[in-house]
Amino acid sequence: MAIFDSKRSKNWVLNDIMKKIMEEMKRRDLIITVRWVSTTQMASAKGADALSRKKFTEIYDPNSLSEEGVKAILSTFGKINVDVFASSENNPFKTSYCSTLHQMDDKLNLQEEGIGFLTSRELRGRLWLYMPEDLTIVTLKIVEGIDWDKKKNDLQILMLVRQKYMKDVIGTFWHLRSKTEIGWTVFYKEGEKSKYIKMKTKCSLVLVSVGKYLKFPNKKQ
Repeated sequence: MAIFDSKRSKNWVLNDIMKKIMEEMKRRDLIITVRWVSTTQMASAKGADALSRKKFTEIYDPNSLSEEGVKAILSTFGKINVDVFASSENNPFKTSYCSTLHQMDDKLNLQEEGIGFLTSRELRGRLWLYMPEDLTIVTLKIVEGIDWDKKKNDLQILMLVRQKYMKDVIGTFWHLRSKTEIGWTVFYKEGEKSKYIKMKTKCSLVLVSVGKYLKFPNKKQ
């Protein structure tokens, strides 16, 4: 950590590495925040060691949409304006996205994490939400809390939800039927091969749609 504070080192090898890092930061307009991580945390499943190997959903989800899955969503619903839980390496729609990793050299990166995006602005357009499992319930509550009376044709939220949470989905959204359109369909069945998902998963996935967005007809998107 000291080398990042001083920007130099007496060790010529480390000094050369630091110089290259600083040049790359300047070239790509990056900011690096250095934090100390305990040995215990580094050894854990969610620790720095796992993160350095990209073993977490936000950077790369092996069960994310395949090219056929993307085509199926786009042909059915139209353009996705924002992928709310994505990353530079897991952005299947190649659209604007939210991530906890703010890459300043990536023009599609909105420099904001997903929950913050959903709660900090007037939402509009067609949003894709394939949230980490531990954010499922809080995300459902946020979507429920949107003023759907005012949205009319301005907002559609598409969510890929693990089937075991469908009771929560129905319990949360059922009362919204008088305010907006709500629907769902099984997108992937547990253990089966699917052209829509990159590899088999241990849970079925349900595609849930809340609201509608009719700014442009699907054929023109």
